Amino acid sequence: ISIVAVHGLGGHWQKTWTDANGKFWLQDFLPDRLPNARIMCFGYNSKTAFTKAVNDIEDASCDLLDRLDGMRQQQVEKTRPVVLIAHSLGGIILKKVYCPLSVCSWS
Repeated sequence: ISIVAVHGLGGHWQKTWTDANGKFWLQDFLPDRLPNARIMCFGYNSKTAFTKAVNDIEDASCDLLDRLDGMRQQQVEKTRPVVLIAHSLGGIILKKVYCPLSVCSWS
């Protein structure tokens, strides 16, 4: 299984998933529960999401899709299930990724 976590608006790829006690749960707890999982975080500049900046939600979703595709080149990787975890704006980015995933040839 591959697990991909996407932070939300104003978030950070690591800080979003880290408790006040400093425990980064994707690294400190999840591997114990899912020892064969490949756990990844996707970071993007969420501070520009609702501005006139060049990097927007569409760009972030395309970047995420490209990175996932790049990591799934071998047949064994193409059959590995992907679990997507999102917070806030990360959910909108994943929603934009979901549409191309439904028509792509990863299976």
